[in-house]
Amino acid sequence: MSIVAIHQPNFLPFYGYFSKIAGCDQFVFLDDVQYEKGSYTNRVKIFDRSKNEGAWLTCQLSNFRFGQNIDEVLIEPSFQWKTKHLKSLQLNYKKARYFDQIFGLLEKVYRKEHSRLVDFNLDLLFCISDYLGVPRSKFHRSSEFHLSSKSNQRLIEICKLLGCDTYLHGKGAVKYHDPHLFEEHDIRLTPVDHNIVYSQFGEGFIPYLSVIDLLFHHGKESIQILKVK
Repeated sequence: MSIVAIHQPNFLPFYGYFSKIAGCDQFVFLDDVQYEKGSYTNRVKIFDRSKNEGAWLTCQLSNFRFGQNIDEVLIEPSFQWKTKHLKSLQLNYKKARYFDQIFGLLEKVYRKEHSRLVDFNLDLLFCISDYLGVPRSKFHRSSEFHLSSKSNQRLIEICKLLGCDTYLHGKGAVKYHDPHLFEEHDIRLTPVDHNIVYSQFGEGFIPYLSVIDLLFHHGKESIQILKVK
């Protein structure tokens, strides 16, 4: 059995995204599909200490035009919004156990120049994956395949190109899939369990925060937490 997961290259995605990465053999960044405004491709929630809840961290786009593919979307070249992000991370996570390690990794990426959102996002994703010991050979970009197919057919074509017979997906994607079509191509649909709970600041648990929340608190042990059976 060979497992593939396919997802848009989101910005510092929530921990469930990385549980998919940890649970598959091949991971494909769906970078040549249309960008959806208000999606998680350019925003995510982090912990807000002042309110003890999640708060949005958003990448500032530049000259966005409706209909652009993800790999065409530009980000504001000014470092002002990036500096605000770093200050927000310092304010909210400076007392976390692994703050120095994780902040140092993120800061290196934030200080680099990026013109496209996809390049910034992938730099961050690779940075985190390297830290967790995930080999880069696992990753692919859908734009590398030059596919013209859409929707389910595109996912199936990617599975076939990579020689995978199992497609790992989030539970929310069930409503978009045609199970009979996947079955016709001998591809098994397998949902990933995002029911991950880990210790954060204080009592209780705030779900669906960026994976960096997990990293700030648990460092390299995060990969074991992400490997949900």
